Amino acid sequence: PNAPNGKLPLKADCKAPIKQGDLLVSSREKGYAMKLDLDNVDWKKAIGTTLGKALEDCESGEKTIMAWVG
Repeated sequence: PNAPNGKLPLKADCKAPIKQGDLLVSSREKGYAMKLDLDNVDWKKAIGTTLGKALEDCESGEKTIMAWVG
């Protein structure tokens, strides 16, 4: 089976604010993406968890945002 790619809506966990252009990775919150913190990343754990790039901002809470996936 193929996963969808392109411009898609993603559920985002915005505890750390997300800005347009931020890389998104799997969140601890099941079914959500979160911002990749480039200053505090463990690259061994981050490999394979990148979902895409944010196309919209999200300041706080949980929100569905558009992202480039693929």
